[in-house]
Parts: sequence; C-alpha cells; structure tokens
Amino acid sequence: MTRLLLALSAFLMLSLVIPPAATPLLAQNGDPAEPAHRIYYSNGTPIASTNKPVAQREREAAEVQASIAECDGGDPGACVNLGRSYELGLGVEQNRPIAAELYQQACEGEIAVACFRLGQLFSIGLDDQAKADAAIALERACSLGSLSGCAKYSVALEHGEGIAAAPAAAATLLKRSCDQGGVDACRMIASTLLDPDRPLADR
Repeated sequence: MTRLLLALSAFLMLSLVIPPAATPLLAQNGDPAEPAHRIYYSNGTPIASTNKPVAQREREAAEVQASIAECDGGDPGACVNLGRSYELGLGVEQNRPIAAELYQQACEGEIAVACFRLGQLFSIGLDDQAKADAAIALERACSLGSLSGCAKYSVALEHGEGIAAAPAAAATLLKRSCDQGGVDACRMIASTLLDPDRPLADR
C-alpha cells in the first residue's frame, strides 16, 4: 500500500475538498482503489508555501526520500515523518489523503503521535463519519500515551463529537492529563478557569 501511494503521489494534485463521490485512485492492476477518506477542508492545515528557497526545497526533498526508504522498510516512525511531509507539503506535493493513509499505517503500528495526527486530520472534516474517525484515532493516541491525544479526545467527549457526550469523563481525563504533565490539557484547564464569563466563585 505504501509503495502504491507513493507511486501515485506525483500525479495527484493538492486536494482541499474531496467529496464523497470523488473518483478513486487506480490500483496497480487497474481496479479502483479504496478512497483514503471522504472530506478534507482547508481549515486546520496550512497551504504549503510555493516560495521556498532552493536549499530548503532540496533539503526537504532529501528528507522525503530517506523517509520513503525507511517507511517501506517497515519503520512506522518514518511513515509518520513521511505523512507529515505530505500533510504540510514538505519536499513533496501536499496531499492530505496520502498523509492520512501513512498516519493510519503508523497508528496501526502503535505509534501514538501517528494516531494523534490522524485524529487531527480527520477532525478537519465536517461530516459525521470524519468526526467518528477522529474520535477513534484520538482515543487510540491517548491509550498509547499521547497526552495531547488525551486532551483532544476530552474535547470530543465533552461535546459529543463523533462519540456519545460524557462531560464528567471528559473533565476527569483532562485533569489526569494535566496532572501527568500534558501542556495542552493544562492550558485548556487554565483557559476555562480564567474565562471572564465564569463566576468568580468557580475560578
């Protein structure tokens, strides 16, 4: 799967929105391949710069080639790096569906940051399935030890985004993540406590 996606990448244009009825990619045997995901929006992921210095472009391209070799060799951490390159357009044409496939592969290899980035990527989508996929990925990231994943998952729990709402469980998870040193969780708690609309007695 990784080799197929990378071989196709040179022919894929940057997708800001992929509707459910989008034409799928073709597998090596000519049969339709399963789409990476349904909808990707431009909010949440910056558009890659097209005005980078030559030296920077060359450095990023070299890093991509190294990540391709290592990812194809079975290193899930390299697949995360490669996914990030595709997500942000670093050394390769920006393509979030390919990034999602690479993150998914690394997440299945129990790489917490891959699950977190996959959840972040899915959360950009506005359809219900995307939100559900985001919640699954973030819960997985949290279970693998990503404190940022726990913080983000607590938001999904609190508001019922892709999962049944559970405000009490969300608050418990957020506090535990902060107690364990999660910067994102602590910032979220601080933001809530300093909310000017919050009653003084509760601050």
